[in-house]
Amino acid sequence: MLRVLMDDPMSIFWMSFDDVKEYFAQVEICRVHRGWQEVRQKAWLPSGVGAGEAFDLLLEEKSNVDIAFWQERHSTREGALGATCMNVDVGLAILRRRGEAQGYAIYDLVDSAPRSFDDCVSLEVILEGGCQYRVVPICLGLLTETPRQGVLAVHSVKPVRLQKVSSSWREAGTRS
Repeated sequence: MLRVLMDDPMSIFWMSFDDVKEYFAQVEICRVHRGWQEVRQKAWLPSGVGAGEAFDLLLEEKSNVDIAFWQERHSTREGALGATCMNVDVGLAILRRRGEAQGYAIYDLVDSAPRSFDDCVSLEVILEGGCQYRVVPICLGLLTETPRQGVLAVHSVKPVRLQKVSSSWREAGTRS
């Protein structure tokens, strides 16, 4: 009989790779930062239906922030088509709000993660406190296809607030 401690603080266990392949369709491995804050929310990617959703990120203090966007997976849909992966091109833009003009928010590009077909795109950046940031998932491959979702995960040394907002093609424009 296998005796695994379910409240093990390290959450460590062993399983053969053959068993992993047999019992799991997908495995996600995440970095863990002890003592860091974490927030996660789902969002629609841009598509032919609309500009998708973005996130307003607020920090009171300067902080090291790890931001990742995970694409939704459809192992049933992929398996039915005989495909191993149907990922789309996803990237991230981190914008800092600098003001407003003619009723529209104006943003500067702070950092970005290049578009990739990987399950996850991520970046680590130091953000100043007291500023409003907008995190915009970017996807150009869905402009004529059915919308897809993903999950944005934000890990931060300092407390962080994340609010999902409707994106617009106009506000997604940046200046660097």
